[in-house]
Amino acid sequence: MLNTIPNEVARGMIFATGESTSKQPDDAGTNDDEGLEDVVRDEQDYLRSRLRDELGREPTDEELSEWQRQHTEGY
Repeated sequence: MLNTIPNEVARGMIFATGESTSKQPDDAGTNDDEGLEDVVRDEQDYLRSRLRDELGREPTDEELSEWQRQHTEGY
């Protein structure tokens, strides 16, 4: 028996990520780690930009780490 994702969930995943959740045969050589690295890099760029706007200067690595710790500690 095949495990399937309900259509409503699948559609939401496609709209949320901009990508299809199903793998096609021609996707066999893709590297999922590259996509993850892109997401991490984008998040770091966003955080740096946000702190730069708040501080009026380039934030230090310690300030970035502290901000991230404060905002994720409860999770």
